[in-house]
Amino acid sequence: MITLKKLKVFHKYRGDVDMWARSNRKSEEIITDTDWHLIDSFLQDFKLINNNSVSSEYVVNFNRRLLENFDTDETIKFLKTLLN
Repeated sequence: MITLKKLKVFHKYRGDVDMWARSNRKSEEIITDTDWHLIDSFLQDFKLINNNSVSSEYVVNFNRRLLENFDTDETIKFLKTLLN
């Protein structure tokens, strides 16, 4: 489950998984490689949706997956701010 704390770590490293991995900070072990790649994947999906590059079925599936993988609406809103 992706939480706001995990997204803030992702944001701190500007989505650079290598920089995060090299930091080796025990306090930031709340996020895993799997979480990192999931967040990155959702950001890519948002970009495809915003560019109208996907079907309506894809959008419905995407929204379902958002609700399944993110803990709160606040977390999803923060995710959207990472697109800028």
